This record gives sequence, structure tokens and C-alpha cells, in this order.
Amino acid sequence: MKSMIQSFLLVVLIILLGGCASEPRIQIYPGIDVCHTCNMNIDQVNHASGMVVSGEFLTYDSPKCMLRHIESLPESFVVRSSDIYLADYNTSALASADSMVMVLTNHVPTVMNGQVVCFSSQEAAESFSEYDDEIITDWVGFQTLRGKPDLIVEAALSPTGMLPD
Repeated sequence: MKSMIQSFLLVVLIILLGGCASEPRIQIYPGIDVCHTCNMNIDQVNHASGMVVSGEFLTYDSPKCMLRHIESLPESFVVRSSDIYLADYNTSALASADSMVMVLTNHVPTVMNGQVVCFSSQEAAESFSEYDDEIITDWVGFQTLRGKPDLIVEAALSPTGMLPD
């Protein structure tokens, strides 16, 4: 009977340890966690973000720092938006980038001058936005508007036309 109980406890322990090892903690501890890109201490969680890579949750002090890291990865590395987490500006709660709305603004001080604040709803983003030059977008729009361009084309205008055509 004693060996059966020990075997049962061993199986339960293996299951618990196996389950814990596969799930990263999706949480940012202010004053303890640091930005994976710039190594700055994260003290304003409502500006922070994170990303799951290879089963590990990497923390960033701003979505802009996270975007810099993503852009530095090899092209073969695929980052799914479901692995990206953004902090709600009002509550500091982390949520998947798929469900977040971002306000691109230069009217509010932001960490690392990222010029972006995130919200868990369209209504919250709209009520926050006060200026005509602010842009309300999603994660893909943020990457497009604030990331590195995919292609830079130089053109010259002359009396004979534009070069290259």
C-alpha cells in the first residue's frame, strides 16, 4: 500500500512539474524585471510589453523596445502576434497584442520615447485620444508606422523626369 501511494505521488509530481515547465509566466514585476533590449529597469508597467520566445517570457519597458528586438531577429524567425503582450495604459494588465488598441502620440511622455500607449478596448483608446495628429491603430499598424521600413527607394527629380522611372 505504501509503495502504491509513493508511486501515485511520484506520478502527480511529474505531471505538475511537466505542466509548470511548459507555460511561461506572463507577468511583469515592477522594479525587478528589466527590458530585454535596453536592460532598463521596468518601473512603469502600464507602458511595458512582453513576448514569449522559446517558452520564455521576455520583458520590455515599452512596445518600441520590443519592436526593435523583433526587427533585429533573423527573417526566418517568426513572431506570432498571439505571443506578444501589451500592457493596458489604464490598468497595467497584460493582454495579447491581437486584442489591444494602440494610440500613437507625441503628446504624452512615454518610456524610451516610444510614443505609444495601449488600451484593451477601442472605446478606451478613443476617449484617451485628444489630438488630431494621434493615430489609433493595432499591432500591425504600429509595426508599419513605427518600425523600420522594408524598402527605401531614392528618387531624383530633374527637368527631364524622375530617376529611376
